Amino acid sequence: MEDLHDKLMREFRIYFTSYQQYAVEQTKASAIRTRKNLYNIRKLALQLREELLQAYKQRPKRYSPHYKPRGQPQKPKAPDQESAT
Repeated sequence: MEDLHDKLMREFRIYFTSYQQYAVEQTKASAIRTRKNLYNIRKLALQLREELLQAYKQRPKRYSPHYKPRGQPQKPKAPDQESAT
């Protein structure tokens, strides 16, 4: 996962330099390079997303202490001591 993240960050840096070049030159070649960088970013982001989903599915589920599963009755509340006086 770290390897993909490093590749993604490297591709972002390349994209920013190529976009700056495109903004100055406005040539067809620089536009193609910029689109290619965006495609590579998208491809790497999808791969990283898939790895994150696989890691999430493999870890054990943890619930918040306030989590109440649906369909189970809740515990009855204890009567207030202040209202009894």
